[in-house]
Amino acid sequence: RFERPFNAKTMDTYFPYLDIVDTFVFQDETWIYGTLIIKGLDSSNSLAGKYALELDLDRDGKGDWLIVASNPVSTEWSVKGVQVYQDANNDVGDLSAMYTDGKATVDGFETLVFDQGTGEDPDTAWVRISPTDANMVEFAMNRVALANPTQYLIHFWAGRNIAPAIFDSNY
Repeated sequence: RFERPFNAKTMDTYFPYLDIVDTFVFQDETWIYGTLIIKGLDSSNSLAGKYALELDLDRDGKGDWLIVASNPVSTEWSVKGVQVYQDANNDVGDLSAMYTDGKATVDGFETLVFDQGTGEDPDTAWVRISPTDANMVEFAMNRVALANPTQYLIHFWAGRNIAPAIFDSNY
């Protein structure tokens, strides 16, 4: 399910900071943790992309929450660059999350519920670069802030632009 991240048309520039190698998830009573391992850093030795995970609480293949971390820089847990979106009207993926529905008229993850520490719960989500591996982006999501799920599907993403409003639309 992974694609190699190259530039469009000529495919002559490889972006190692967007190349997902592996992912891991674990949880405790308070947090859901997600780790995204990427192939390498960009030319300035940093993680210059946007990294995200999508939680599907009702397990219908259509995400309910999107947690996005932009350009993480610290090995300490931080809310800097972290945004959490909800699909409150359940239209992510349009009629079918797996097939083309024609020109979609959905609004994706339309509700920004957390923006870098601002929101109903200032502990909603955190991100850091692993203190032991610069190629690992680690997320921590507060279970209560995300409706305290007991079961869920999870998907990881890396990109230069992750647009919540048109997320997961298949045209």
